[in-house]
Amino acid sequence: MPSFEMGAMDAEAYPEPASEILKILWVVGTSRNHGQGSLWAKARATAFIALTHYEVVHIFRSIPDFRDVNLEFLFSETDPEVLRAVEGFESRIINHEYMNRRRYVNEQRVSKSNVEKLLDVFPQVVFPTGSKSRVRELPGAALFCLSFAPLDMINRGMLKDLEEVNAKFENALLEIASSLQLSRNILVALITLQSWKSFMQRWMKVQLMLLDAKAHSTVLDRTSKAANNILKIVRRISDECIPSSAENFALAIGALCSSVHTVKSSASKFLLDWLFQYENECRQWSAAISLGLVSSCLHVTDCKQKYENIKALLEVLSISKNTLVKELVELDCFSCQDLLTRVDSECNPQLEKEHKRQK
Repeated sequence: MPSFEMGAMDAEAYPEPASEILKILWVVGTSRNHGQGSLWAKARATAFIALTHYEVVHIFRSIPDFRDVNLEFLFSETDPEVLRAVEGFESRIINHEYMNRRRYVNEQRVSKSNVEKLLDVFPQVVFPTGSKSRVRELPGAALFCLSFAPLDMINRGMLKDLEEVNAKFENALLEIASSLQLSRNILVALITLQSWKSFMQRWMKVQLMLLDAKAHSTVLDRTSKAANNILKIVRRISDECIPSSAENFALAIGALCSSVHTVKSSASKFLLDWLFQYENECRQWSAAISLGLVSSCLHVTDCKQKYENIKALLEVLSISKNTLVKELVELDCFSCQDLLTRVDSECNPQLEKEHKRQK
């Protein structure tokens, strides 16, 4: 079949003759003539080898219901020589299907569904540019979907634009923290903690792009530095805030640690400081919530920090007279009950020394 193989090169220029040749090759390849024996099997195998040289799109176009008849043929063919030739042919069919499926999916993603379009427009309608009053009116919604700049502006990565967006996140942090009331409600606080995660993730994205625009570094270094920058901002603002805002700042720190684990040790020390402020209930009870979350995020080798966190929780539980604080600390202790058993053997000597020193 050498001429048939060479004919594959002219299939695009002469579609009608090529279609007839493809039909002939397919009929020869799939026909079973048991009387001819090995000679006919060799002809069938050669037909499939020739088919392999043609573009798959021409095969689909020339052979009606190709997918169905091809599948039926594969299930029924038993000749080993023919099947060896079919292997290359089917590999080309599968590769064509795979490549076109990927292209089809990519094209489909360009056309957004109505739900995706609504999600894109919703933040712009609820929080129009420059409307600070809406953030104060709807602080919970702001945590989920507040957007400060069009996506294309952020993607450009201009240093001036990114610094402006970063400053807006800082202002929004203060606006939301001062407006979102938790009302000493544990359930509301836990839901709010989850909401802060979304806000912190968007802020982290801007911080990472800002650092990348200033100087190129490894992903790990950028992530750690970005998280530390946000933590410093939260700590600075929280030192000057009113007591009711402190609740949200503690939750924001916990949300940051759950998204970026590189700041969990410094965040733990800050939250421990707030946990021992018995005279300031707003700081103490919200710090207890976040400390439990941060403790569960600690790495398996951070046995010293785990021990300090659990020791602090037990101390507050035994001393505090505040019912709300005690309930939250008990909840933290329950969630941390197996932290000290999930450490590497290298940590055990250190823990033993701590236990002996306490005794």
